[in-house]
Amino acid sequence: MNIPGITWQGESIEDVEILRALPADLVRLLSHRNGFIVHDGAVHVRGACLTPDWHSLRVAWRGPKSFSVLYPEVKPSDIPFRRITQCSVSASMALDPARPFGVNAGTSPARVDTACQVQPFAAPALA
Repeated sequence: MNIPGITWQGESIEDVEILRALPADLVRLLSHRNGFIVHDGAVHVRGACLTPDWHSLRVAWRGPKSFSVLYPEVKPSDIPFRRITQCSVSASMALDPARPFGVNAGTSPARVDTACQVQPFAAPALA
């Protein structure tokens, strides 16, 4: 699986349990690379790991500091698997199993700052 522009990638999968709750496309991506950062931080795909916290999908999705706890727009069913940085602001997008790398139907991407527009992350690795 060739993903251009990777500047950092996670260690091997250590949080096998979280994989059972993820859509097949995301499991396949993480099985090739357990999360990664593209273009020096422009895109961060979180991994199935317990540490570090900033890279852990479990911490972002299910922990006491999860995005659904911190931001009312994010539902507990949303999977904040990636972070896109624009305008010096980071935002998480949720995954709809029917529309990989999109947002849940009827919702908009969670935005930390309304001045910045979150753009969808094209994933050639899943094509």
